[in-house]
Amino acid sequence: MQVEDRAAALGITDPPEVAVVRETTPEEFQQVMAACLEESGWSPTLHPDGTIEVGPFTPEQEDAYNLADYICGEQYPVADVYTTELTQEQQRMVYEHTREEFIPCVEGLGIQLGELPSLEAYLANPHQDWMGDITGQLKRAVSDGRIDYLNEWLVLCPPRPPSDVLYGTS
Repeated sequence: MQVEDRAAALGITDPPEVAVVRETTPEEFQQVMAACLEESGWSPTLHPDGTIEVGPFTPEQEDAYNLADYICGEQYPVADVYTTELTQEQQRMVYEHTREEFIPCVEGLGIQLGELPSLEAYLANPHQDWMGDITGQLKRAVSDGRIDYLNEWLVLCPPRPPSDVLYGTS
């Protein structure tokens, strides 16, 4: 997300210039954000699914929190290599991961996804929604104890290969 878009989304009309401390990977970004917010005086809770909860805080504190969130995000951005469109070879790796690891893992949780398209159809449109609406299945999986919270299936069964594999970084 561009600096201006991120600032606008947080309601910051005159964003300060922020020096990058270091770039992050997608896997570490939320943990680094939580640590930065804590260093800024907030009390974040980092959940296993990567979401950060901060609060409670008063409505009067919202602007200060948004500014801290903005500054931390700018200090520790996800490196550009992880935010560019995937190459055909990377999309092929995602497809193979989906077929060989993700789907069997999700099915092991008792959750049935839609039918994965052929490799050719997937490569032609890698952003298509082939999984279908599984919200009801996820709610049942939480209620019967197969998963502890709605997004846990994505923690247990990552939908993409690790970044160091997908991007060849270390």
